[in-house]
Amino acid sequence: MDQTLNETNEQPKSEPRRTLAFARNTIKGNDERNSARSSISSGGENKKEKRITRMFDSISLNKSRRSTYTRPTLRYLPTYQLESENPFNPCIVKDLLKEIVDFYVETNKISKFDQNSIISLCLNLSTEILNRVKAKRYDRYRIISNVTICENRNQSCGQTAAFIWDAESDGMAFYVHENTKFFVVAVVYGIYYD
Repeated sequence: MDQTLNETNEQPKSEPRRTLAFARNTIKGNDERNSARSSISSGGENKKEKRITRMFDSISLNKSRRSTYTRPTLRYLPTYQLESENPFNPCIVKDLLKEIVDFYVETNKISKFDQNSIISLCLNLSTEILNRVKAKRYDRYRIISNVTICENRNQSCGQTAAFIWDAESDGMAFYVHENTKFFVVAVVYGIYYD
């Protein structure tokens, strides 16, 4: 009789461990996950228990994916350098403007002043000038490129631009190409910034 009583009241030792492991994992958090897994896998598990364990781990993983990582701020030592190592040179930029504008006007043989072709020419020309001047690597300078194309009907044309200007460090270069059908005004500003 004692033997039958022991058989009915006796439970496998892995059952209390599983419930203890689940409780430990939910109470203490993700740090104890490895110890919980080792105590769960110590007994013989069937497929249903493995599925429940995986489901529980995926639930606890999703809650723990909130990042507590903060990116460290980069700190640079001051260089105490006040001037640019490669300052904006208007003479070099003017030669570059002449080369680019003449090439674009010659290759895009425009027979008449067509608005669609002129708009695309103006955009391409401005982008090409900006890229080529930026390739000169004028450090600490913002480069602004402005291209205007107008039809030539023997009338006068004026163009102005206003800036807060530092005469010692800022600079500009311009080039005007004129033919019988239209004229092109290309201006590049090199604005110094710290």
